Amino acid sequence: MKKQVKSKDNRLSAANWFDIIFVSIGGIALDLFLQFRLRGIRPASYISADALRNLRHYLAVWIVTHYLRILTPALMILLSGCILRLIRRKPSESPKLRLIAAGGLTVLCLLGSLKQRSGFELQCGLNGYRGTAAMQVISLYDDIYKDEILGPGKTVQHPVKGGTADYSYSVSGGRGQRRRTIHVQEAALYDADTNEPIAQISQEDYQLVSNLNGLILTRSITLFPHSGLIASVDDTPDASELANTEKLFTLTYSEDDQTIRRTTLPDENMPEGNLTLVIERNGERAAEIGMENDTSMPWHSGDETTAWLQIRRNGSTYRVSNKLTF
Repeated sequence: MKKQVKSKDNRLSAANWFDIIFVSIGGIALDLFLQFRLRGIRPASYISADALRNLRHYLAVWIVTHYLRILTPALMILLSGCILRLIRRKPSESPKLRLIAAGGLTVLCLLGSLKQRSGFELQCGLNGYRGTAAMQVISLYDDIYKDEILGPGKTVQHPVKGGTADYSYSVSGGRGQRRRTIHVQEAALYDADTNEPIAQISQEDYQLVSNLNGLILTRSITLFPHSGLIASVDDTPDASELANTEKLFTLTYSEDDQTIRRTTLPDENMPEGNLTLVIERNGERAAEIGMENDTSMPWHSGDETTAWLQIRRNGSTYRVSNKLTF
């Protein structure tokens, strides 16, 4: 009598399919949710004490999210095993295999996370932090906490401009595809004279500066002593002050000699374009006088006269002084 040999069934069971689908879809969904959550709470501005508190909250969530994303594949594998055991009332496979698989994936995710960017590489570099992105973010979080207790430091004047720094990292394109490079830009406020970054700012803050079309303005910048972030601009804890051109010059009027005078800048060539004195009387434009080479202009007072300085650059007009009424 011939002995019957049972053929081996290589087809995946329903439990195997559940395992694959649950781990794949569940892991991707959780990872996308965590990234969406981070984008939703990222502060619009990095300037002021209120922004500092919001930034500390964001960094705390970033740190938790960073490590949770590393553990996500392992959590999905272990959770899938628990669900299968509850359904089938018996282990579908050795728990040791799941633990080994979970541990291996955790190590791989941890190694992959070493190149992950935090979005604060610029400020972390200015502060001299070392280590992985997570270690640097933890250091920044700690310094922000100190600044919340101690408050801002000293105020320094800078001729400021906006700028960006490019950071890149490589990601895998999937099976059979080459690795590709992703570029991330971080914005900063720069000293226009030295071209050195003063502090990192958000993309929204940077947009305020870039809207000035390169017009360089001298600002009084107050930094937090530990984190190095900006506490205020011209003693105002409002990022919109970065786009305020109206403090570039100060106009005064002397009744003694009936003369309008303007202040001067350390570098009179800084504001590119025509510097024009605009004078209105009774709400109507009375005169537009070039003031690039003059610091005073005789003018009779009366008839509700208002004067201000403006600059035209790249098709846009900016008021660059106070409105003087005499």
